[in-house]
Amino acid sequence: MKKIIKYATALSTIVLAGTAYQYKKQLDKQHLCDTILSNAKTDSRLQGHIVGSFINMTKEYSDVFDMNVFVGGVTTTQYTYDFVADAQTGALLALHQQIRL
Repeated sequence: MKKIIKYATALSTIVLAGTAYQYKKQLDKQHLCDTILSNAKTDSRLQGHIVGSFINMTKEYSDVFDMNVFVGGVTTTQYTYDFVADAQTGALLALHQQIRL
């Protein structure tokens, strides 16, 4: 009986540690995405007042940059912008202006 309790305690500890690790990893990803979106919205190349923005929180591999990236967009009163950011550091790699219809 004591052996079962030891195994159950060890297993519970392992599961709890794994869950805590995954939770911290998700919080770090959320913080990085929020930082990227904030940096994109304050970029000096944006023209007009911001009316909306988004970021896809799923990492994508970019052949152009040869790395994992996050992609997103910012909509202003005049234009729509698409951006690409480094998934590791959060640095903006590209900002493309589209004409808003």
